[in-house]
Amino acid sequence: MGAGGQLFSGFRAYAERWKVNASFFMLLDHRLEPVTPLHFEITRAVTLLLVAGLVVWLVWRQGPGVEGMMKASFAAIFAQLLLGAPTLPWYAIWAAPALCWWTLPGGVLFTFTVSTQYYARWLYPGDPTAHDKLLVAGYLPVYALLLGQLMLWRLRRSGPNRTP
Repeated sequence: MGAGGQLFSGFRAYAERWKVNASFFMLLDHRLEPVTPLHFEITRAVTLLLVAGLVVWLVWRQGPGVEGMMKASFAAIFAQLLLGAPTLPWYAIWAAPALCWWTLPGGVLFTFTVSTQYYARWLYPGDPTAHDKLLVAGYLPVYALLLGQLMLWRLRRSGPNRTP
């Protein structure tokens, strides 16, 4: 009770400064850094809007029943992990159970690479260039698999009797 206004200072610091191990977030933040001193705030707003927009779309498009709701929830969590920051290895636990029901090779790879690149950072303390290379090495295959699976899904969905 005596904490007063300091009660949420840890959360405030976390929200204002943390961006560790994040793929899209780090890429956008690095691109905006030379352009504006508000790069972190703009990046946070852009990623928040992207995830929120996806959630709205998922709510609108979700399939019927509990399975549709679970798929939409999983997609929203996974999108936050890929787009937002920070992306710590233990956050992947939120999405891992869904990988038992829905085949998503990029998601399975993500649960491995997010941990590997996070802990490999300690091999290069204070070296942001090495950290960036680890992020690229860890996330590039994940995004490639996800994009490939999306393209395959779209092809199958269009089918031989449907027009794309």
